[in-house]
Amino acid sequence: MADALYAALTVFQGYCLQYFLGSFLETRMRGRGNGLYVAGLYVALRTTVVRCSPPGYEDYRVAAGTLALSLCILSALAACFYKAFRPVTVFLVVSFQALLDISRYAAVILLNAVDGWVPDIIILHNAEYCLM
Repeated sequence: MADALYAALTVFQGYCLQYFLGSFLETRMRGRGNGLYVAGLYVALRTTVVRCSPPGYEDYRVAAGTLALSLCILSALAACFYKAFRPVTVFLVVSFQALLDISRYAAVILLNAVDGWVPDIIILHNAEYCLM
């Protein structure tokens, strides 16, 4: 159940990313496929990062490396699919990553606060799902 929830959240993040970038940047390709490519590649790359990263975040170097890799993925997607060599692109990439991190930490805090009220099946039991 947690895997299905994580997959749905990652697809939703991919949709939000393509919508967010598409609202502020001009696309390189004409047509509707540009957003699907961005969302699909984001889901694939994000899933790969989560599966290949070492478990746990006790070491700050692992967390910093994962964050740097995530920023590189977002920057590459913006540069490949959008005319993105502008200062607003840096702002958009950093803003999207910050929004992801803030929402993850808020979800973890809220789920811990209502531990007795939320069914065990909804609580994300693995640290990599909570923090990635």
